[in-house]
Amino acid sequence: VDSWHAIAAHAMESFGLYHTVALVESNVTHMRTPRNLRFKADSLNVRAMQSGIFGPTTDVFVDQYIDTGKPINTTGDPYGLINEDLQRELVLERWIKQGMTTDDLGLIGDVDEIFSRDFLLAAMTCDVPQFRTGQDCKKPKLAPKTLIFEMAPDCITEGRHWYHPDMISGECIDGVGDSNTHPQAERVMGVGFRFKGYGRENDDYQHLPINSTMFPLFKPSDTRMKPVSHQISKRGSHSAFHLHNYFRSTKDIRHKYWTYTHGYEGSEKKVPLGEFHEDIDLAVRCFTNRKDKHLPYVRKKGGFDSIDGLLQPLAFQNEEYRKQRFEEMKQEILKDEAVYSSFEGTYEQ
Repeated sequence: VDSWHAIAAHAMESFGLYHTVALVESNVTHMRTPRNLRFKADSLNVRAMQSGIFGPTTDVFVDQYIDTGKPINTTGDPYGLINEDLQRELVLERWIKQGMTTDDLGLIGDVDEIFSRDFLLAAMTCDVPQFRTGQDCKKPKLAPKTLIFEMAPDCITEGRHWYHPDMISGECIDGVGDSNTHPQAERVMGVGFRFKGYGRENDDYQHLPINSTMFPLFKPSDTRMKPVSHQISKRGSHSAFHLHNYFRSTKDIRHKYWTYTHGYEGSEKKVPLGEFHEDIDLAVRCFTNRKDKHLPYVRKKGGFDSIDGLLQPLAFQNEEYRKQRFEEMKQEILKDEAVYSSFEGTYEQ
């Protein structure tokens, strides 16, 4: 579960539109490093999450994934994401408990990946081909063109877009759609990546009967990771937002890059913050107003003002919040550099 900056921005953007918010917190990181649970039952964090911030009638759940340390079979998992797949399966279980039907829509994403309110309203009201009844579920998911904010509203990545979160009709969701009509797919540990021949890629179905007209239902791992077949943007612009690395402190960022998805083996690195990843270096240069032309991507000139007239997160339209967030993280970075210095160099491939 991400910081309250991301949670609050997501809640504001989607306020009153979700039937159910199903969040999952794990007792380990992606690298299976133990972590303390922040959202235990009846904790202040859970009570805040369920206080109506997502809307007066939205049900909010924080289910806990408990890793017992047993070996995990990663055979057939090309990206090493089976830990995430096992956790996201709890989202599907919660949807089913909540009575999800084939007429509902499912959204899979991290909390910091946010469909714009316009996108959500359009999906709920417009005639969308992927949401019509009678889906064959071969290419059923929709993805947005996602604008990336690095740590603060004024630090926007130029020329690069993300493609999450993802949206899919309940008709094509495993456990909700018709399992008698759609064949089963063989997967990593039953929940992860499909094995080759069962639709790992969009047209990879050689293990299904020839001339099949129906295709396997989607697990959360499919909705998240199968190739994008329908990416939606507004007049060529973005339709969602990624609040990347929206943590409270550089300490939290360092912990992420040591133990989470981008983690590395060995002891904690006592290196300049920008050395961890080019995305971090871009953000550091944004806050300190240093040159970034040597990076694979640069920041948008003009910061938040550069997207005037385009879709903007509702939470970021508060100018005072934008200023406070920028100054908060700038001071964090300057304090970090006083200990670890600044970074000038290239990255390990």
